[in-house]
Amino acid sequence: MTNPAIRAIKQIYSTLYGQEAKVADYVLRHPDIAAKMTVTELAERSHVSEATVMRFSKKAGFKGFYHLKISLARQSVLKQTITDDPNLSTVVRDLFKEKVADLGWTQQVIDISVLQETLNQLKKSQMVYLFAAGNTNNLAAYASYLFNQLGVKAISTPLPEAQLNLAYQMRPTDFCLLLSDSGGTKLILDIAEICNQNRIPMVALTSQDKSPLTQLARRVLLGVHRAPSALEIAASTRLPLIAILDLLVTLLAQTTADIMFSMVQNVKEI
Repeated sequence: MTNPAIRAIKQIYSTLYGQEAKVADYVLRHPDIAAKMTVTELAERSHVSEATVMRFSKKAGFKGFYHLKISLARQSVLKQTITDDPNLSTVVRDLFKEKVADLGWTQQVIDISVLQETLNQLKKSQMVYLFAAGNTNNLAAYASYLFNQLGVKAISTPLPEAQLNLAYQMRPTDFCLLLSDSGGTKLILDIAEICNQNRIPMVALTSQDKSPLTQLARRVLLGVHRAPSALEIAASTRLPLIAILDLLVTLLAQTTADIMFSMVQNVKEI
């Protein structure tokens, strides 16, 4: 059965301009590879601009490149995880194996110097602002809650308009954490631009090392998910980013405990 995305591209192929056709040609030749790419990576491989990739995606009937990716991935991944091996226990084993591998890759690529800078900023900033979009908003709310429990003032909101308002309220004494799995969400890119313009310290948490966000953010903590699991079709696999947030919270909690222990010891000595 032909993938719906492939079918849609073939149907509109004759209406594409030269640059758009380059994107179509690459996707038609390498649908499985294209399904794992960011808009930046596909643009580079097709030798076109990111705007051309987005325009091509909309011409094919999708809201944007992200939705095209989901359609490209759906059939091949479902076939891998279910059709080829209908044994549920095997599917569960393979999915967990992929997630463990993702955490292993994330541990290998994490930048310790950026991690340390992030911890320092979290401890000294007057307010920590967390920004995300779509289903990554849940991670921002999760981290905000835990930071506040540790005594680190943090704020997040899922509403795009409210996020922009918060972004303009930030001061250089604050700290910004930008969460974007794709690294290409316009809202997050706009906020990154605001941070740069107003000299707000920021760190980006993303799963794509080549993305518009990593070009804007000097400091990046990378969460890797390379395995094409069925969960990624629904864009619900955020385990590597969650692991990084948990790492930050754990290290902050340890620091807080050390400070409290030191204070108790000083009181006893007095």
